[in-house]
Amino acid sequence: MMQQGLALLLSCFCFQACTKVVDIDPGQGVRPAPVFYAFIAPDSPMLFYCWKTQAITDPEPLLPIANVDIRWYRNGNLLGNAQYQAAGRYTSSAPAPAAGERISLLVNHPELSWQLPVQVPGKVKMQNPDTASILLPPGGRYFSISFNLSDTAATEDYYRLYLLHAQYRYVVNGGQRDSVLTTIKEEISGSENAFIYNAVNRLNKTEILFTDEALNGLNKRLRFGTFNIPRTGYNGNYRTLRMTVVLERVNQSLYRYYNDRALHLSLLGSPVGQGGGIFSNVPGGYGVVGAYTADVFHILF
Repeated sequence: MMQQGLALLLSCFCFQACTKVVDIDPGQGVRPAPVFYAFIAPDSPMLFYCWKTQAITDPEPLLPIANVDIRWYRNGNLLGNAQYQAAGRYTSSAPAPAAGERISLLVNHPELSWQLPVQVPGKVKMQNPDTASILLPPGGRYFSISFNLSDTAATEDYYRLYLLHAQYRYVVNGGQRDSVLTTIKEEISGSENAFIYNAVNRLNKTEILFTDEALNGLNKRLRFGTFNIPRTGYNGNYRTLRMTVVLERVNQSLYRYYNDRALHLSLLGSPVGQGGGIFSNVPGGYGVVGAYTADVFHILF
């Protein structure tokens, strides 16, 4: 018994001897930098977000930046400007640039001042969409979705594909079973198309990112699906209202950002991983300025 007590005492001493308390200077190594996001799409409101990073000891990691002058031009002609709303959010009533259009975004403030060209990708269209519910022995099911995509030969194109599942989820309140309408980004179980393979897609289960490297200028049929199949009955914990397929043609900046973000989040979720850097084209700061076009089709149940 005495030997056990001595061993325990020695282990505690060794643990304390190997532990070092490090005082953190809140300002040391911290460089407050602007964070700017712009996701530009035709037929959508022009939205911008601008914050500033804070020290790790601050209760809020981001501080909104107000009074930023945000304007965009085409061939030197002013197309619109944005007004500050709240919480770092800026909006504009001016129309967004059209598909295929090139603009110049100008941002001016004492803490950030730069000008970037933004190329809006050309239109994208899912042709001849179709669905199928496939039985997999010994009793499983797979919901398959397919469509044709015509890629343009004149440009390098980048794509993002995901599936939204609108459903009534059942909850119990006060002994009563109620339904709540919610939309989730559904997990994609895979694709039959080797030409849209991207290693990051193994890490991010809710979207497929791919380039036109293997389909440049061609018309190909894409097929993907999910094991989280729609439910039309009231059995289980949800009933499907609709499935929405979203295909985006994104510019290169957004493509790099989405890839890095998926890798970063995956590494953070690993017990031995550390989040890596995320692509940014914001001069002297963080975030991304990008553009995309989109096509959707709804499957009603």
